[in-house]
Amino acid sequence: MKAVPVSYCALPIPFREARKICARTVRFTRHGELMKKPRVLIVEDEFITAMDLQTQLEDLGYLVNGRVQSAEEALSLVRSQPFDLILMDIMLRGEKTGIEAASEIRSEFRTPVIYLTATTAPQLLAQAKTSEPFGFLMKPFQKNELRANIEMALYKHEIDEGLRKNEEKYRQLVELADDAIAVVQDDVLKFTNSRVANLSGYSQTELRSAKFLNFIHPDDLDMVKDSHTRRLQGEELPSSYPARIVLKDGSTKWVEFRAIQIEWEERPAILVFFTDITKRKEAEVASENYKNQLEELVAKRTAKLEQEIYERKCIEENLRQAKENALQSKDLAEAANIAKSAFVANMSHELRTPLNGILGYAQILQCDPQLNEEQRAQIDIIRTSGEHLLILLNDILDLSKLEAEKLKLQETAFYLSDILKPLIHMVQLETRKKGLHFEYEKSPGLLYAFHGDAMRLRQVLFNLLGNAVKFTEEGMVSFRVRRAADHEPDSASAASRQLAICFEVEDTGVGIPPEQREKIFTPFSQYAGSRLYTEGPGLGLTLCQRLLHLMGSTLQVSSTQGQGSLFWFRLLLTEIKDTDIDT
Repeated sequence: MKAVPVSYCALPIPFREARKICARTVRFTRHGELMKKPRVLIVEDEFITAMDLQTQLEDLGYLVNGRVQSAEEALSLVRSQPFDLILMDIMLRGEKTGIEAASEIRSEFRTPVIYLTATTAPQLLAQAKTSEPFGFLMKPFQKNELRANIEMALYKHEIDEGLRKNEEKYRQLVELADDAIAVVQDDVLKFTNSRVANLSGYSQTELRSAKFLNFIHPDDLDMVKDSHTRRLQGEELPSSYPARIVLKDGSTKWVEFRAIQIEWEERPAILVFFTDITKRKEAEVASENYKNQLEELVAKRTAKLEQEIYERKCIEENLRQAKENALQSKDLAEAANIAKSAFVANMSHELRTPLNGILGYAQILQCDPQLNEEQRAQIDIIRTSGEHLLILLNDILDLSKLEAEKLKLQETAFYLSDILKPLIHMVQLETRKKGLHFEYEKSPGLLYAFHGDAMRLRQVLFNLLGNAVKFTEEGMVSFRVRRAADHEPDSASAASRQLAICFEVEDTGVGIPPEQREKIFTPFSQYAGSRLYTEGPGLGLTLCQRLLHLMGSTLQVSSTQGQGSLFWFRLLLTEIKDTDIDT
């Protein structure tokens, strides 16, 4: 059956109905730009089902550009005109199935496909997943299910295309980098840029999946292997070290390795930057040789003074050139480091930009009064996932600043209650969702204004309370704020005095065994002995401890496995007059 063109009735219609039709002919992109209606292809061998589906799509505001009954017709039509979405029945007339057609379409055009099927056979569904569909619709389905699946598929396709373009852009940046760059996982080269091929003499095909240690000079093999092993085990090592590599023609070169542990396809790996320092090494050897020659010439005290002076000048000139070469190599290395830092900063910016767009669009969608509960739940998943990713990105940036000693406290005047009230409200909501009991206790005399970094104190308490709720399945979470009993306030000044405030967060969760208590303050570490769902990268307690150290305090823990944990710290805050706070 040939593709059925879409026709429209020429009979006069009321103005109000015409306006509704016109309103359905336009859509907006997530950036607010005007675009045409999505073009949809229906691939369905049941004529009545296909006609009913076309009517539903047109009522929903989509443009049905074609309707065919076989996989062969679908492939022919897709190759002759573009489509934004394809609704594909799995079982079709003809020699090919809908799954085979969808696989070819995805590989050639990347057009999103939603399967229509009335069967739930596991083998068939498993086969369908191999073609990377954008959704499944089980017959019969409702109009709202149809719209939700289509909108989600179009949105996911738009996001995938954006990520693909960003990935291509980052790949181009890596290819244009001055350094040779490689990713090593399980001693296998998982990725290399063109600079690695130029440096080693091997082609990209030869480098792909090759053993990294096969390129290392035998005299340096143990050192490089030991460095990679210890780095993957989390040991802190110098980021750069020199070694020799063996080229394809059998010659050797000196390179400076700068290695960083990363995640590659959700597994630990090493990101390696190569810098050719052969000339610098040769200059160092030449410098040492020239120095020895100079000492030998002075020791011999040759009879010919002019010859001695001439040779001395030659040696000094060679030394000068060697030093210049060494300085140039140093400048090149520093420039490469600057370029690397700029690349990381740009990558961080590129991550934030689409993430903020996703969060903003999700917030706009939540304001739509026409959304049903299922749609609101789906949008809420997008929003909460984006917010979680943004918090993760901020935690990583904060940790980087702390490690570089660039994070400074922003001390201002604040009321303690302004920090505690939002936190208490948040914990009450979360504990109510999980069916937990929440207890909050605060000393009645803590109604003072203090001077300190309110934002960082809020961040520490937010992480501690969030962990308590997350790792507690039944029982209670307690939060206590009180004046430390062993501290007497300094009353030397009438305008201000220092008070020691004790903050305690206690839960009846899984608890932490003694051998795990030190590890929980290590970056990217979590106690994995629990059967609970433990999401997150393991940065919360690390950030809390380092921020408290910056504020002159220490986070302490007391825990019994299977019974719960108590985290507490004592913070010295300066009490000030209310008049010192801007109103």
